[in-house]
Amino acid sequence: MTEPDHPLLHVPNLWQQIVETVDEALFLVDRNQDVVYFNHRAEEITGFSAAEVLGRHCLASFRCTDCVAHCELFDHERIANRQIDIRRKDESLITVLQNAVVLRDGTGDVVGGLETFRDITPLEAQIKACSDARGHAEERGQMLAAVLGSIQEGIVALDAEGKVVSVSRRARHMLGIDDEAASIGMACHELLGAELCDASCRLPQDDDPPEGRQQRRELRVAGRRIELNERVLPLRDDDGRSLGRLLVLTELPTDDLGEGPSGFHGLLGRSPTMLAIFKRIRQLSRSEVTVLITGESGTGKELAARALHGTSPRATGPYMAVSCAALPEGLLESELFGHVKGAFTSAVRDRKGRVELAQGGTLFLDEVGELPLPLQAKLLRLLQERTFERVGEDRTRKADIRIVA
Repeated sequence: MTEPDHPLLHVPNLWQQIVETVDEALFLVDRNQDVVYFNHRAEEITGFSAAEVLGRHCLASFRCTDCVAHCELFDHERIANRQIDIRRKDESLITVLQNAVVLRDGTGDVVGGLETFRDITPLEAQIKACSDARGHAEERGQMLAAVLGSIQEGIVALDAEGKVVSVSRRARHMLGIDDEAASIGMACHELLGAELCDASCRLPQDDDPPEGRQQRRELRVAGRRIELNERVLPLRDDDGRSLGRLLVLTELPTDDLGEGPSGFHGLLGRSPTMLAIFKRIRQLSRSEVTVLITGESGTGKELAARALHGTSPRATGPYMAVSCAALPEGLLESELFGHVKGAFTSAVRDRKGRVELAQGGTLFLDEVGELPLPLQAKLLRLLQERTFERVGEDRTRKADIRIVA
């Protein structure tokens, strides 16, 4: 093959000028890995001058843990886009993208290697900043979801076209919605149903006041009559343009508590005291707070716990009850938190505890005062952090439960 001939190719020191102007550190090593060429960008990246490294082993110009352990170039002929950390002359650590190739003479013998480094430390910092920002955004989103899930009002967010963006847990319970994902993107009237919508849409218009509008609505969910106060708030940006709407639904107390053959979720009574208890149960059911029920034995504490579960957004989840006084101390921790195979002599297989079985629902701890002190500490962690470990396991698990004791 004839070599191309062009006046540019005869410019004095052409190739040196090229390698000195590229934005990558470039250096040549002989087959003993002694540096024979070190360009200006290599000096800038490593902090060493060419005079300090020429004729010396390549690791004299930078310290790389991966390279010290094993140099891959002469084993694999080529290194492509390998990310490594190297330490500069001033001991600072930088991240570089390494590319390298083995150089051979006309007979095929190895005579050295050509390596290039591109400093990607700023890029890595940007990636980390973006990752941290995304993590903070996700954390804020989770915190917002937790806040919306803990308040008594049901919250439905709509976009500017009246399409559903999110539905809080309380709103799903009010409207009888099992799956939030299935409701995302639905039109408002499809989500709320005809019982909540008149012939004309009552969502705020552009000329509505910032405090929005409100009205009372009545509907039936799973055969149960509920009355709602519906408040609709406009959402606007700083320039006043519509971003969407926020529906705030408040369930109003009805007058039929305790009526019917089964009473209020199994609790019977029409006295002022019982009606006050029913009202308190309904109030507590709207939040996720831990509830302590007190009373003498036989007064119906578990019935109250079941009613609290049955009227809460967790009503479709499991209800698990544990008598802390009925189980031997040695079995109580395993019964609550479960165990892994081999945790003790009779643990022949992994077993879920009541906490795990109650995921998405309610856990009732009867006679909780009978718990031994070491187990009370683990219960306190469950209450504060909603985390636990099975007996014999070091893996921390999350608990999505409501605790009543």
